[in-house]
Amino acid sequence: MDITTDIEVIKSYAEEETGEFSFSIPLLEKEAANSKTIICVKGKVSKKVAGLKPVCPSGYKKK
Repeated sequence: MDITTDIEVIKSYAEEETGEFSFSIPLLEKEAANSKTIICVKGKVSKKVAGLKPVCPSGYKKK
């Protein structure tokens, strides 16, 4: 084997491995776009919680 053959094998393997993400990347982008942010308050302290279905931590109330 020469160097060119080795590089071609590595390149084809890398393309195969990264090609598996072509399906999941648009799905992840869509899910990230649907992310919501809420503000939770406990006394004078406020926290921002982000997620698909954000929930305030225990003891905090949604503002």
